[in-house]
Amino acid sequence: MADKKGYIAVITGDIVKSGQISPEDRRKMPEKLKHIFTGLDSAGGHRFSIFRGDSFQGAVSDPTQALRTALWIKTALMRTDKDFDSYDCRLALGIGRVTFMAPNVMESDGEAFHNSGRALDAMESDERLRIATPWEAVNQEAAVHCALLNVIMNRWTAAQAGVIAETLAGKTQRAVAAALQITQPAVSSSLKASGWSAVDALIARYEQLIKTQTP
Repeated sequence: MADKKGYIAVITGDIVKSGQISPEDRRKMPEKLKHIFTGLDSAGGHRFSIFRGDSFQGAVSDPTQALRTALWIKTALMRTDKDFDSYDCRLALGIGRVTFMAPNVMESDGEAFHNSGRALDAMESDERLRIATPWEAVNQEAAVHCALLNVIMNRWTAAQAGVIAETLAGKTQRAVAAALQITQPAVSSSLKASGWSAVDALIARYEQLIKTQTP
């Protein structure tokens, strides 16, 4: 499932302060994760597994799309709906080659898996996103991107996360409004308040950076 140069992205994550979540909510947590990953896997190019109930790892075949995917996971977890509560998470995005890809992604190995796992282990308590690649120049710029994204994401409300998740899925503001049963001006206001224009610019820059390394 790697691209033509053999690179993939691996996203490793866990739920923040999961030990403080009530037993009933912990029971529902894997259900929400499964719901999110089923949607991703059906889109193609993604393979995710859940472990320990509150942690997960997945492979994304196109590394240029990995940041968008990671942010979609985060906002999908943060949003609330009639079935699931809101959860915050940490995400470590690693890019690299694959030694082998097992049917269960958790049993796979390679540079991308190592980069992702080490990035998650190195995260500070207030961090929510890190990116690790084989290219030092990319890592230096990505560190700045993540520093800005961490500040922006820590201010998102559950309602804003829902709007961003729908937007990351490629929907227009009118379609987002219909999906969330709110007005289009409310969508526009939420995107503005959440700093979406800056996030969108950072995603575009990330995609450009990775494309220069994996043409």
